[in-house]
Order: sequence, then C-alpha cells, then structure tokens
Amino acid sequence: MITNAWYVAGFSPDFVRGRLHAPVVAGLPLVLWRTLDGEVVAYDGRCRHKRFPLLRSGGELRCANHGVCYDQPGPCSPGSAPSTVLPRRPVTEKDGLVWVWPGAPHRAERVAVPDTPEIPGWVTVRSEPVEVAASSRLLVENLLDVRRSYPLHVRRLSGGTRIAVRLERRTIGGVETVKTVRRARDQQLPDVMREWFGYDVVDREHTHHVLNPGLTRIELRVGPGGLGGEREKGYVLHHLHTPIAPGRLRWWWTVSCRSRKLADRVADGIAAMIPEYRWAIEAQQSMLAHPERGHEDVPVKTDGAVVLLRRVFEHLERLEDEPDHAELARLRTGVTRC
Repeated sequence: MITNAWYVAGFSPDFVRGRLHAPVVAGLPLVLWRTLDGEVVAYDGRCRHKRFPLLRSGGELRCANHGVCYDQPGPCSPGSAPSTVLPRRPVTEKDGLVWVWPGAPHRAERVAVPDTPEIPGWVTVRSEPVEVAASSRLLVENLLDVRRSYPLHVRRLSGGTRIAVRLERRTIGGVETVKTVRRARDQQLPDVMREWFGYDVVDREHTHHVLNPGLTRIELRVGPGGLGGEREKGYVLHHLHTPIAPGRLRWWWTVSCRSRKLADRVADGIAAMIPEYRWAIEAQQSMLAHPERGHEDVPVKTDGAVVLLRRVFEHLERLEDEPDHAELARLRTGVTRC
C-alpha cells in the first residue's frame, strides 16, 4: 500500500464548520474538520495515551477513554495528558476536493496535488462513497483494461470495435503518470453512447490517465465529421480511489460535462456500471487471497498499460521503505481549535 501520495478524503461541501470527519486513509486513522477560519485541518486520529479514538466535544478534540482533550498549543486535561501533542498531517483543498497525505509529511512538499478543474468548472454530478473489499490498485488496473468481454460492461462502451492504444508515461507535479490514448475516425458509437450524445458515426478520442495512486481521469470526446467543432460533445470522468487498508478502498466518482442534460445522462449510465466494476475487483481480490502454488500470471498483448502502471507503483512502494529521520521533528505541531 502506497502511503506517500495525495488521496481524497471527501468533497469540500461536506466539510462544514463544527463537523468532525474520522476517515482511515492508507492505514492511518485521521480526524479532519473545517476551522472557524474556514481552513480544513487534519491530525492523527488516535490519542497519544492508549490510541483511543478522538471525538469532538464542546469545540475540543477529546479522547473517548480518559477525557484527555487536545487544543492549541498542546494537550489539556481533566485526564492524564500525553507528553506530546497530536501529529498534524498535510491536507489541502483544491477544485472542490479535500486531499490528505497519510505518509511522511515532509515528502508531500515535493508532490503536487492533481488538477481536476472540470469538477468546479463544468456541470458535475458526484457519487456517494462506495466501500469496496478490494485493493485500490485492482480498481486502477481494471479502469485501464479497456478490452474486457462478457460479463462486464465494455461492449456497451466500445461497440466491439478494436481501436489502437497509445501509451504515455510522463511525470506531472512530481508524480509518474500512465495514460492510454485511443483515437478513431468515422466510428459507429455503441447504443449507450448514441443515447448519450445523439450521434451515430463520429470521430472519437478516449483517454484514461492515472494521475496518481488516488485518481484516474477518463475523458471522452466525440464529434461527427471531426473533433474540435461546435458539435463536439464529451465528458470527463474522475475516479477517486482512496485505500483504507490492504484489500479495502473507498471510491467516489464524478462526471463533468458542458451541459446538465448530458451530465445527468452519462452519470446515470456510469452508475449502472459501478456494480459490475465492484463485482470484478472483489472477485479478483478473493482469488488473490489463495496461495500461489505454482500459479503464474501471464500478460497478454493488451496488458501494456497495466504492466507499465505496475512498474510505476512498484517504484513508489520501494520509496516507502526509505529511512525518514526528519519526520518526527516535523510532526510536533499544535492543534487548531475545532
């Protein structure tokens, strides 16, 4: 599990003043809230005494066990106060999303939060969070796998047409990204897309871009007689996949379009496919739980993007093991009042 990455903790409108959020992100229990000044802050969600969960009570962050409370600049008491204050965790708000960094705090300074300008800039429909009994990596790999067959939904989106895939690997904001690009001319759209866009034969560009371990951006552009004209239509689909623990993830998605009518149509179609994705990755996760006993995965020709992504993630996992002696000193900060 990759901890040194930016992951979504939720949507900005959900972080109202006075409400405490207590998610687990990449194995780290957190508490987040919006301060009276309007800033979202994040701290370790465990009391420094016996790791009991922390609750918000009377404007203070209080331990559920002995009543130890945490306030700026350090712990207060009616109970026995811990000797240190809570570690503060990197958090930032961008494009309507709240991002947290559960890994070594000082490493966050070298990595940019991904851009998602379509979420606030276009008409956007967002999902509720879905918890899935599978690793976030399996979800990402399935999002990149564009050539499935029965019983999954790809035939509804591809129309059975084989389109050449170009792979791109480049660094954006300090993160290695993997992108697939498919372009086609005079392609007959599958039924579901004809319903969405109102076109039959179009030029089409479809990209899947893994921008970091917590975000996959999918963009579709279609247009009769070419792209870029007044008749071009499309959408941007963001998958926000936040690991909770090994083999568990929290998953949101958003659909952004230029018009409300199209956004609602596409969102309804995507929502119908989400259970199929969930079934696929949970079924695969259940198979991974069995011992290998001579089994060996054999990649096929269409696995190029997945193989490339695994190399990127394996590199990030190796970086997890680097010694981090500077972290402890940087964690010792006060807590902002709820």
